[in-house]
Amino acid sequence: MRASTTGHVPMVTILLDAGADPNLKSKWGSTALMGASSTNQTAVIHQLFLKSADANFQDMHGMTALMAASSKGYTEVVRILLDNGADPDLKNRHGETGLDIALREPSTLWDVDAADKQPTATLLQGRGARRGSEV
Repeated sequence: MRASTTGHVPMVTILLDAGADPNLKSKWGSTALMGASSTNQTAVIHQLFLKSADANFQDMHGMTALMAASSKGYTEVVRILLDNGADPDLKNRHGETGLDIALREPSTLWDVDAADKQPTATLLQGRGARRGSEV
C-alpha cells in the first residue's frame, strides 16, 4: 500500500509481478488503487490496472478511488479511472457521488491541498456523471 501512495513504481511493479493482489484491502478497507488515486500517482494507477485492479471497489465508508481523486481535483486521475471502468454514479455512505464531491467546497483537512476541482467536475459531467440526488 505504501509503495502505491508514494508513487514507487518499481516496487509496485515488483510486488504485482510477484503475485501481489492489486485488490487487497488494508485494515481500513481501502486498496492500493484508492491510495494511488488520493495521492495523484498516475504511473502507479496504470500499473495497477494492468493487473486488474477493481476501479469500483468501495471501502467501509463507500468511498471509491474516483471519489478520492475527485476530492482533490486530480482530473487526470479521474480520467484514467473513468477510462478503466470506474462508475461515476456509485454513492458513498452519505449518498454522495464523485461529482458531488468534486463540486463541494473544501471544508476539511483532507481538502486543504486540493487543486481547483472545477475541471474535475466538468470532466465528470461530460462523462454523464450525476449527483447523488439524481441517481
